[in-house]
Amino acid sequence: MAYYGKETVVLANPAVTIEALKEGGPRVVRILPGGTEVNLLAEAPEAVTETAWGPYHFLGGHRLWHAPEASPRSYEPDDRGVKASVQGGEMLLQGPVEAHTGIQKIIRIVLDSVRPLVHVEHTLVNHNVWPVEMAAWAITQMHLGGTGILPVRAPGAGDGLLPDRQAAFWPYSDLEDPRFQMRNDLFLVEGRPSPNAFKVGAYNPLGWVAYLFGEYLFVKRFNVVSGRFADFGCNAEIFVKDMFLEIESQGPLTVVEPGASVIHTEEWELIKVGLVGPEEAARRIGE
Repeated sequence: MAYYGKETVVLANPAVTIEALKEGGPRVVRILPGGTEVNLLAEAPEAVTETAWGPYHFLGGHRLWHAPEASPRSYEPDDRGVKASVQGGEMLLQGPVEAHTGIQKIIRIVLDSVRPLVHVEHTLVNHNVWPVEMAAWAITQMHLGGTGILPVRAPGAGDGLLPDRQAAFWPYSDLEDPRFQMRNDLFLVEGRPSPNAFKVGAYNPLGWVAYLFGEYLFVKRFNVVSGRFADFGCNAEIFVKDMFLEIESQGPLTVVEPGASVIHTEEWELIKVGLVGPEEAARRIGE
């Protein structure tokens, strides 16, 4: 298999196919519902940003970064050096130690034998001789044309005396951007292209963030834990610009000692919901 000239490895069952780069990233580049050629992930081979360390190619798909975001640290070029292997229902993507940061990225993927359920373990290893404070940051670039869904409040939370929701916005986020909609319990972001970026984040008490694309709902679940988080305390975020919409989750900021690691786990589920709106799709996740 190949992705725009780059070799890939494949993990599949009757319900879903997962495809990742063989030598770059680590990066998952395709998620295909069973029996279709519909890639739910964005394909953006031309997406690139220049950094002090060379060009960083986003490519599309799912990647692992370390937070908080900074340039050029977050944009260490990752086009080569990954060791990818598939054994049974498991895929292992081991990145090289980053030359400038001393951090190694590893993604382990375990696919259910029948159902569209995927266990994704993200590991950051500190190969420096000093401690590094960082958080594992799982970023999934989705194909434009759908809606990102970010829950911001648990049902029935609070007694009215204390705030029960929060939000973070970035300097480029225009709150009048028509792609952004606020509901009482949800933030919705439409995956429509624009030269202007928009991003919103929140501390998500329900532990999931999702993308509705046609009749498919892609859900990323993660553990809700206490701790100190980057980006004004966000554990989930949505970003959109011109080529993709990102649904993101983060673990807490952690001081990682030399030779130690930090792990952030997601559970992916692909649900065929039919042609419903995002509010109805979110309700079904909560059932």
